[in-house]
Amino acid sequence: MSMQAVEAIGAARTGYDIFKALKLCLPGFRLPYFGIFVASDSARADILNRVALTNWDSEVVHRCLENDSGSWPFVPPCVGSVLPHSIVLREKPGEGAGSGPGDLAGFLRSSGHEAFVFVPTRSSTGRRGGVSFSGARELVESDEVMALDFIARHAFERLMSIMSGPGDRENPLSARELECLGAAARGYSSLETADRIGITAYTVNYHLSNAVRKLDARTKTQAVAEAIRSGWLDRW
Repeated sequence: MSMQAVEAIGAARTGYDIFKALKLCLPGFRLPYFGIFVASDSARADILNRVALTNWDSEVVHRCLENDSGSWPFVPPCVGSVLPHSIVLREKPGEGAGSGPGDLAGFLRSSGHEAFVFVPTRSSTGRRGGVSFSGARELVESDEVMALDFIARHAFERLMSIMSGPGDRENPLSARELECLGAAARGYSSLETADRIGITAYTVNYHLSNAVRKLDARTKTQAVAEAIRSGWLDRW
């Protein structure tokens, strides 16, 4: 399973190809969610402040990015660690369903992210980051961690190569198209987006359709993933 995934990742020409390869192989580990994070050039190497590729729900992304990655409950407590980290987010005594909105671990568990494997990564070009795999299951043991570590390092290396390669294109999206895509990434409907930015829902859908066409995507979700991969939605 891991070798097939790595072969597909190695042949990837776009971030979406990596997205599809990970989506296909990770359910076999009962870890259907993944996130590839990067420290931006202006950030400390241990602070992962950019989402390069993920299939997390937008609310999960936002809740994590509201805090420095050093406070994420699935990241190794040792700054500078290069080893994969496997953890299960346990419910605290007396926490129950009434856990506060600021409890990131409780929110992640309730969103289906209970067991995590986090792999610190560094590309051959020096980019630092990390890859997480998560799902609702028991602790991931060493044999599976080894396979996931192998997959994570290949995925990060290939994605960084794609993102920094000579094929990088200029952003073809208008400011309004980016605004509408960013709202879609946050989970807003066309009506909610229209209300927030002061245009009609018809116009929102028009801008989203243009963005999908310009990015040669099949769906709005694929267009969002491509815009994130290209760094055009860095701050969403």
